[in-house]
Amino acid sequence: MPDALKNGNEELWNELQPVLVDPYFAPLMATKLDGLPVTYIATAEYDVLRDDGILYARSLSTAASVSCGVPVYFPAFAGIHCAYPRTDGQAESTWVAS
Repeated sequence: MPDALKNGNEELWNELQPVLVDPYFAPLMATKLDGLPVTYIATAEYDVLRDDGILYARSLSTAASVSCGVPVYFPAFAGIHCAYPRTDGQAESTWVAS
């Protein structure tokens, strides 16, 4: 366990780094995106992971234009928080990437 009073940040990073840079845990860390299936990424305007979803959709779209392609369906829901499935259909969707 990291010692927060000594080298907490460095020890914690050394302990967590293998997980945090693993593309199966963090898809944005993947260097090879070709061959993936059709991908659906939904984000909400007030979701803390919204920017990650946008970046991943763009990365997949770029991979699609470079290689054989990864079709991406990316609705971005405006004006709602991360619990949008519970909004009873009140959210508006804007398709950002295809």
